[in-house]
Amino acid sequence: MPCSSSFAASPHYSSTALLYRTALPRDERVPLALFSATGLPLIVVITSLGVSQGRMLPENAAALVGAGMLSVLLLPMLGLNRLRRSGEVDPDAPRDSHSAFGRGEEPL
Repeated sequence: MPCSSSFAASPHYSSTALLYRTALPRDERVPLALFSATGLPLIVVITSLGVSQGRMLPENAAALVGAGMLSVLLLPMLGLNRLRRSGEVDPDAPRDSHSAFGRGEEPL
């Protein structure tokens, strides 16, 4: 039986967006979902278990880990781009070391 890392990880990502659905406006929920959707550590663990138990070919595991690496690169960039388009982030504002968004707010 093949391992499916994307389906195993999806409840966490959707629960993060659902948890903040009343606390954040829609313009901020979508980027939050994109920021939390990078699942490389989970993908590595699941594929390692699949390979060690003989349920997954090493080639398939390598492809899934490579896709996970792309998600680490692309999804946060897409989330930040979405925040910038919504006006939540000022790209010209000086960066504050205590703020994830450069607005001088304290982290959650």
